[in-house]
Amino acid sequence: MTSANLVTIARNRPILIRLPLCIIKPQTPDYLALGPLGAGFGAIMQHCKGLWRLLLSGLLMDLVVEYIEAHAKKLEMLSATFGGDSDLGLYYVLSGCESLHKLEVRDCPIGDKSKNIIELRIEHQIK
Repeated sequence: MTSANLVTIARNRPILIRLPLCIIKPQTPDYLALGPLGAGFGAIMQHCKGLWRLLLSGLLMDLVVEYIEAHAKKLEMLSATFGGDSDLGLYYVLSGCESLHKLEVRDCPIGDKSKNIIELRIEHQIK
C-alpha cells in the first residue's frame, strides 16, 4: 500500500463510509515514499466526509491522527493498531471526534494526558 493508492481511493470514492485497512506488516513504510502513509490517510480524511467507521493498522504517525481529529467529524468507531509516535495522537482523537462511540487501541502509546481525556469522556457519557 502506498500513500498514492490511498489518495486515489479518496478521490474516486468520496462517499466512503467504512474503511478497514490492515497492513500485514504494520511497521512497513510506503515502499515508494519510504515513509509513513500520512499523505494518503490525510486525503481519505479530507475527501471522505461521511466516514463513520475506520479500522487502521500500519505505520501511523501523530500527523495521521491529527487528520482524523480535524476532518472525521462523523466518525463513530475507530480501531487503531500500531498508531502514533506518542499519546498525543490519541489525545487529538478523543478531543476532536465528538461522535466517537467506540474506540479500540492496540499497541499504541497511551499516557496520562490521554487517560484523563478517556476518563472525562466516560464520565460524561454515563451522566
